[in-house]
Amino acid sequence: MGYRFSLQTANTIANLAFGKVISCYRDIYSDERCYWEFKDFLDTFDENFFVGYDERLRNSKYDDYFDEWNHHYFRHRKEFYREVIYDIKREFKNSKRGELSHNYDVVADDFPKNRRLIGLLGVLSELMKNCRIKSLLLPKPYMESKSNDSNDDFMMSKETLTRLLKLHPYDSCLILQPKERPNSNGLTIFDSFPHFDVALRQLDSWSAVMFWNNRDDYVFAPVQSLNELEEMYEIMHYERNDSFGELKRFVNSKRKQQASHYYLHLSDLHFGAKTTPVNGRRLNTLVDKQIESFSKDNVNTTLNFVITGDVVDSPKKKNKVDYQNFYDFINQKSHGSIDPIFVLGNHDINNHGLSLMNTNKNLIDSIGHYPIIQIDNDIKVIFLLFNSNVGGNLAEGEIGTDQLAEMGNNLDKIKNISDYKLVAVLHHHLTAIPDPDWHTKRWFEKLMPTNFLEKSLHLRDADTFKEWLIRRGVKLVLHGHKHIPYIGNDDGINIVACGSSTGQVVNIDPKKTYISYNLLKFNSDTVTCTLYAEDLLGSGAVDVQTSTLKY
Repeated sequence: MGYRFSLQTANTIANLAFGKVISCYRDIYSDERCYWEFKDFLDTFDENFFVGYDERLRNSKYDDYFDEWNHHYFRHRKEFYREVIYDIKREFKNSKRGELSHNYDVVADDFPKNRRLIGLLGVLSELMKNCRIKSLLLPKPYMESKSNDSNDDFMMSKETLTRLLKLHPYDSCLILQPKERPNSNGLTIFDSFPHFDVALRQLDSWSAVMFWNNRDDYVFAPVQSLNELEEMYEIMHYERNDSFGELKRFVNSKRKQQASHYYLHLSDLHFGAKTTPVNGRRLNTLVDKQIESFSKDNVNTTLNFVITGDVVDSPKKKNKVDYQNFYDFINQKSHGSIDPIFVLGNHDINNHGLSLMNTNKNLIDSIGHYPIIQIDNDIKVIFLLFNSNVGGNLAEGEIGTDQLAEMGNNLDKIKNISDYKLVAVLHHHLTAIPDPDWHTKRWFEKLMPTNFLEKSLHLRDADTFKEWLIRRGVKLVLHGHKHIPYIGNDDGINIVACGSSTGQVVNIDPKKTYISYNLLKFNSDTVTCTLYAEDLLGSGAVDVQTSTLKY
């Protein structure tokens, strides 16, 4: 069977297809947007649900019989699903919980009382779960910074779904097809699908299909043509004993697996702060788990780290030792052509991060002088490392023209520089970063005017630095400082901020934190960037945002 879905209803489809009935019910009443999305799912179900005819039974002396059988099966399945959807719509409409005047949080917590609606959702979910194989078509995402020249419109075509259903006319495979191309900045809409992080890490290989079975096996399979797509679904039909193994052999035979190149972007570790002993150990575990997850995708993987400042809370000897232990940990985990990269933050230089005539600069002696160039020949990228702490008051930053001149001298000495991409790395932010809903200010910050607080954190010569980046053709900047993860674009420059990787930020919920890190996958022309965060210690990091950036 097949189902064409709008991107707005992706979460509903994923919950039902993989047996998460209670999650589906809770989502319906979690907020007004989800309510209307579920209603749209019900209203459009009939036009989006497809059952195929088995044309393989034709061309025999029993043609008339099989035509009648096919028609009976098709009509029976459609009618059965229609009856289930009709009952759900009726219960949904009659339920007092369907009234928009209700408080959504209260309704969601009160879900056991509407057992009939939950039971009907369970029936629909069970019908989808009965499919031996489940699959999701993944067209290339639309990139705002790049003209949409994709040639995979067949991935969203109704005719494609019809052709695939000739191979799976009954319940052997559930084929889920998005109606439109997703935006590269909004791919978290697919997060409810299990193991979707595997597909996200290989976003550069889309168009693709994710296949799952009821034993929790999965395969990510890139697609180059409609014929290749049909071959994959033929394998899923005919290879009953080892369909996933055969599909992997098919995919490997079509293209040689290229090495994958990852950087873990960390920032604002603040070793020496009150919570870093516990949160630091948690970060180590999250790093290990993240490395394990993408190492399964491709054995030919390089990994490195980039830390954008504030490795310690104050430049004291004990804090420096704690950071050195962490550096030894990531250095052991990394395997690439260069050592882990890091730049200075204001806390690495000044006590409590404030520039008040403080000359304690212990870490500078062990790091060297800026600016610094590091060349990663594995990915053909030159990292431009700046010290954004040469001037400014309080937590302000400044780079200064001396660094810009010296960096220009270093770049002009590289003869084959056109073969490389340039990535700037600093601590302070190039542009203002919006506050997310979960973030709240510390008590003393609430006493300060907003404009003063922002000014005390900003990069004083941001406009000059941005002009230098544009003239040098730098399209990607990595930074930290504000402890809030962010992906944005300013005058054609992609900006990626990392939050605090040890959760040194105040959550609006006092029982929560926000440990965050970024995963960057470097390709020839794009960087796939995923912001990960864990807000409740030990609950696991989740994908906050994934974007494909041209650099």
